[in-house]
Amino acid sequence: MISVDFDGSRLLLQVPYAMNHAVRSLPSRKWDPRRKCWIVPAIEANLKQLRLQEQMGTKIEYTDAARNAINTNAADNIKRQAGFGEFPRGYPFADPQPYDHQRGTAVDFYSVPSFMLNAGMGTGKTRMAIDIHCARFIAGHVQAVVVVCPVTILRNWRNEILKFSPAEARCAAVVLDPDKPKQLEELSKHDGLRWLIVGVESLSSGRAFGMAMQWLRNQNPAALIVDESSKVKNSKATRTQRVHSLADEVEQHSTLTGTPISKGIEDLYAQYRVLGPNILGYDSFWSFRNRYCIMGGYKQKQIVGYQNVDELMTTIGPFTKLIKKEDCLDLPPKVYERRTIKMSSEQAQMYTDLDLTLTMMTQKGESLTAQNVLEQMLRMSEITGGFYSTRDEDTNKVSKHAFTKNPKLDELEELLSEHDGQSIIWCNFHTEAQAIIERLGAENCGVLLGYVAPADRQRYVEEFQAGRLRYMVGTAATGGMGITLTAASLVVYYGNTYNYIDRVQSEDRAHRIGQTKSVTYVDLVCEGTIDEDVLKSLEAKQSMSDFVQNTIKARGLAA
Repeated sequence: MISVDFDGSRLLLQVPYAMNHAVRSLPSRKWDPRRKCWIVPAIEANLKQLRLQEQMGTKIEYTDAARNAINTNAADNIKRQAGFGEFPRGYPFADPQPYDHQRGTAVDFYSVPSFMLNAGMGTGKTRMAIDIHCARFIAGHVQAVVVVCPVTILRNWRNEILKFSPAEARCAAVVLDPDKPKQLEELSKHDGLRWLIVGVESLSSGRAFGMAMQWLRNQNPAALIVDESSKVKNSKATRTQRVHSLADEVEQHSTLTGTPISKGIEDLYAQYRVLGPNILGYDSFWSFRNRYCIMGGYKQKQIVGYQNVDELMTTIGPFTKLIKKEDCLDLPPKVYERRTIKMSSEQAQMYTDLDLTLTMMTQKGESLTAQNVLEQMLRMSEITGGFYSTRDEDTNKVSKHAFTKNPKLDELEELLSEHDGQSIIWCNFHTEAQAIIERLGAENCGVLLGYVAPADRQRYVEEFQAGRLRYMVGTAATGGMGITLTAASLVVYYGNTYNYIDRVQSEDRAHRIGQTKSVTYVDLVCEGTIDEDVLKSLEAKQSMSDFVQNTIKARGLAA
């Protein structure tokens, strides 16, 4: 006879040697030599198999806790163990009030301690996670949250926490800076909900990881949020293993993503492992792969297909919320986001030198015209886009050069991988557009640049609208007026025009009659550079001449 107990998340099976065959029929199990029993995660596939074994006549004796677990689905077992109950009535959602899908998700997943939000770009998954954790804080279920996200959205997270959290949660949010350890000490003293925001890239550094881990261990109860979890899909990567180590310190976990799978089912393991080992029921990627992947190719080391997919979907389904942008009927027609990027050291040095040159020209009493200043500003914008110019003193010929590293281009590629629809990318310079086209593949891109003949531009527009091209790349000055690109639901500003009218016109290429979806606009901005100044100017609805003149006044330049 098989004896079964339950410890809250796993079944403990005492099995006579002659009946080990019955245990081996379970999809996920592990022998514990210390306790001399089988450890069986209470995932739906295992519960279903045990019920089947009983129906086939296998004698199984359950404790009361184990019998309740067998008769309850896996998700309800985990929710019951967490004991969060229902979403608090009268929770004070901050203004602006959440959209219906955001409110519904917060209510539905409040009681699920570990979950994935698979939400399309522009649906506001950050807001949903913030409300869920603030509600848990108010109810006394969490005191601190560590957010792991790409460095480009660190400040977005901080800003949205302060914007969307209700006053009753008394939130304090700090972006981890390894050079400022006192920030963590002060955060620990805060009597409200404490948020520590960590760049996933920085976890490759032992110092940042150690500080985050030490702080997390001193917080109880605590939660972990991993945003853009596709960044940790590689189980072998150091950052992924360290995220899993952070996850093992807490009982509450959530992953946020718009694209959990880029290659295949194998991408899911590391992301769902963040939610704890008992969601999937596998301690290693290899056991997960053996269950769900078909191996072939050279030495049987290549994944050539998949198996037991329905079982996997049944397992993860209760812990997953799928939100498609087209299903969010109350979304506004335009949604704006910003990605902040740090320039490479090479870019930063040249940018600083150029900025200093402009200041020194003024200090020497040189007369600067608006045209002089505009030329310098264009050169600064060129640098943030990943390029710089040199002029031959003899021939006066200008040459364009690419920096060794281009973080903005890397971020664009990552951003586009998160979106499963068509996109428009607006640039300032031809060199930027050409680099983007090369990176994305010319066969995937329509081109709206000055050198493209009008007939060819029209052909690109028609192919894009018909869905045969995934990307449209151009400059707002050339392609920003008079055409319809409503097939796009994402518009990216790799570089911004200095003119408010050009910005408005370029936005309206996607948002016009014929558009049936909400459109997301994303600005890629290099931190502490002219990119930020241009955005402020556009928000103030300034023309190019206004922008240049105001820049001159703000910097104390004589013109």
